[in-house]
Amino acid sequence: MTPQIYFLERALKRIYTTGSYDIQCNFAGELMARCIDAGLDLADAQRQYPELKQHFSVCSDCVVEYQIMSELSAQQTAADDDVLSIKVPPRPDLQGMQLWPRVKAAVATPFAGFAPQTRAALARGADLDVEPVEVALGDSLTVELDVGVNERDASMRDLFCTVSAENDQLEQRLEGSSTWILTSADAVIVQESTIDEMGSCVFERLHTDQTYALLLHIAGQHHIISDIRLP
Repeated sequence: MTPQIYFLERALKRIYTTGSYDIQCNFAGELMARCIDAGLDLADAQRQYPELKQHFSVCSDCVVEYQIMSELSAQQTAADDDVLSIKVPPRPDLQGMQLWPRVKAAVATPFAGFAPQTRAALARGADLDVEPVEVALGDSLTVELDVGVNERDASMRDLFCTVSAENDQLEQRLEGSSTWILTSADAVIVQESTIDEMGSCVFERLHTDQTYALLLHIAGQHHIISDIRLP
């Protein structure tokens, strides 16, 4: 029996023989996150949740995801204090896009923080008396981060990002590039945005008590700016 026929038969059997422990990937993801938080390995997770065991028997993607989550959780627990605080999202996709490979392949750059304003107020973050901050992504890209008070809720912040390139060829590839804001504390994707024709994107209504990370996909390369705290 070829692998294709085997998996087709298993899929058909799955469709016509449902049971009380049958769950979908989204609910399995919630159970997986709960097991990771409890420090359970793959075998313990299946003993704790029979429905998860049943799901793993028909969904190899979730099995691989759980193994990756366990490995990342163990690495973060054992990490030294000087290791970047960014955490990989617990689910591998956002609107159908696989983010696990993107995050793992990204070049990480820590954010030094917003500095008090020392020059004339011209930037969008002037109402917070802070300077925009430039972050170099390698030798060819620079991201300027600016922060302002949200117009509807003064307790929240808007983060403005402007990307510039050192050469015209790369500059032309900026428009349409995808960007994401992740929270470092609870490892969730907060917002997704796209770089416009001016090289800019904005993330609105962010919290001051969160630590964020900015993930960018530009010209086939992924970059992460981590440890972003908003004043």
